[in-house]
Order: sequence, then structure tokens, then C-alpha cells
Amino acid sequence: MCCSPGSEGGIAILQKQARNRALDLAPTIQELHAGGCESLRAIAAGLEERGIPTARQVVCGASQPIVGGGLQPFGASVAVA
Repeated sequence: MCCSPGSEGGIAILQKQARNRALDLAPTIQELHAGGCESLRAIAAGLEERGIPTARQVVCGASQPIVGGGLQPFGASVAVA
């Protein structure tokens, strides 16, 4: 990362990275949801089964804190099937 997370440029970079990751994961999370995974714990388990690491490159787990809460981290622009 080229900028400090506390700087305006750093915040914009972090926001862009978070948005890109959310968009990358959206199809997988939608697939998990369609397959019956409704809780965050079940979604985390599904991501772990697929070997998908968290943004900080660790395996997902239900003990990790949920930031922002809710099951629609992608906003209204991504419909859940």
C-alpha cells in the first residue's frame, strides 16, 4: 500500500480494495445463500470449505467480528437470487 490508511488517499484506496473484494465474493456468497447458507456463520464455513481466505489472508471463521452487520454488504446494486 502506498498511502497511510489514515490519509485521504489511503482511505480511498482501502475503500476501493474493499469494494473490489466484495464484488469478487458476491457470486460465491450468493451461491452459498441459494444453497441454504443463511447465517454469517454458515457463509463463513462455506467460504472456508472453498479455501477462500479473508481480506487479511486468514481462513474465515465464525469467531471473527462482523463489521457493519447484516447480510447485504454489497448494497442494493447486487441482487440476491
